[in-house]
Amino acid sequence: MNIAFIDHLPLGSGITRMATMLAKALLETDKDTTITFYTHWGTYQRNRELYQIESPKFKLHLLKSSYPRKKIYHYSGRILNLAGIKTKDRIQEELMQIKGFDAVYFTAAHMSPYYHVDGVKFATFHDFNWKYMFGTPIFPKNDVQVFNNAMPEWFANTVPIVSSHFILGEIEKFYPEHKFPVEVIYLPNIGKEVKETNKRTVEFPYILYPANLYAHKNHMMLFQGLYLLKQQGKLNGIKLVLTGACTDHFTYGRPGLKKVVTLILMCTEWDM
Repeated sequence: MNIAFIDHLPLGSGITRMATMLAKALLETDKDTTITFYTHWGTYQRNRELYQIESPKFKLHLLKSSYPRKKIYHYSGRILNLAGIKTKDRIQEELMQIKGFDAVYFTAAHMSPYYHVDGVKFATFHDFNWKYMFGTPIFPKNDVQVFNNAMPEWFANTVPIVSSHFILGEIEKFYPEHKFPVEVIYLPNIGKEVKETNKRTVEFPYILYPANLYAHKNHMMLFQGLYLLKQQGKLNGIKLVLTGACTDHFTYGRPGLKKVVTLILMCTEWDM
């Protein structure tokens, strides 16, 4: 089977890690599988090590439409979009040239316009954060409109894949008219991919929260919950370890967040 993986959004390493691990597993378990992995230039620059799959049946293709543009083109395009004037979707034009595959797999269709690509299409939907009050502020209004317009097309033309029954429930709630049955495929344990070292930066016991510092990751709710548990005399002596972009400092986020977080951590005596 000849499969195209389309990882066209610059969403960070988590989704790309999932997709490259899936590609590696498919190549290892099915000798007749070949994979062409189309990825965003920015994602590749941040995660080069993820694409090191040593197989003659794996080809990596950087989407030319995702390469950085000169500032004048970048800002003129944004101005036109804000004015309501549609510009060419360079990614769509490039993806329309993808043909001849038995299956086309989109690694993240949940925050994307619907793209017309030849072949039987599958896609993973990771969440629907823009549907909720905690997620809407993260996205520009135009993007939210694009997502809402695209979802009916995705679910009419694509076999949906999710990693939990919770997201399955979200699809049934927001898009009950989906054409194909939703496949729930749990994510694998990636522990074996982590290199062990004799040196520990944090000693047990601790609670690990691996999430970037965005509003919808609910750090404030986490801190409040831990504060209540601390007041009840529970979890004493357990450290809180935060990982993810911007969690080494709290200058990113809403005004005053750094001060509030510092105050909570001082009151609870949690280590960071």
